[in-house]
Amino acid sequence: MGADMEMAEFAPGFIASKWAPHLLGGWYSPPPEKVSWAGDLVVVDTVVRWTSPERENEGAGAFVHRVPDGTYPVYVNAGVPEGEGEPGRYRVDTLFIPLAGPERLRTTRWSSGYDDVGQLLGDYACLRSQGASRGEQSAILRAKQTLLSEESRTRTDNWTNEVVDPETGANILSFPVAPYGEVHGFEALSEDNEILALLFLTNHD
Repeated sequence: MGADMEMAEFAPGFIASKWAPHLLGGWYSPPPEKVSWAGDLVVVDTVVRWTSPERENEGAGAFVHRVPDGTYPVYVNAGVPEGEGEPGRYRVDTLFIPLAGPERLRTTRWSSGYDDVGQLLGDYACLRSQGASRGEQSAILRAKQTLLSEESRTRTDNWTNEVVDPETGANILSFPVAPYGEVHGFEALSEDNEILALLFLTNHD
């Protein structure tokens, strides 16, 4: 079994280990039964964040996670349709970035996140490292136009991936999310507090 297939099979159960009533508060759908590889995130300058840029610029700030520079796979749930009576639009509410393989992840513990504080999102969100900031503005505009277009509305793989700094390979992966959602970020930690995975959960409201 290839490494990607092994992680795709391992990830749903591992993600589900974070689902707990006292943390979720009824905001989230059941854990995903299936995840899909959405591409690789090239991390440059260590800081990783998943935000809706407009909300970040409005002063909402951003949760940041510091991981070693490198290239890491990104897995998302297969797509969550909007509620009954709304236009069929698929959106991502689970984003998982393993920094290590299943064997190491089995012995990790989850962080408590940001003390149950959520960060506001709006319609779409961008995953990128600090190194992508040098060329992100036009790429974010293109991603927003693509993700909110009618063409991508009913596709379950309606996300984008663009290299914004050819010199380093830093890229931006962008996804449709709930229009008034909140994202909560968690880290899977080793015994010596090394970050071995990132998990972002977004509510559907």
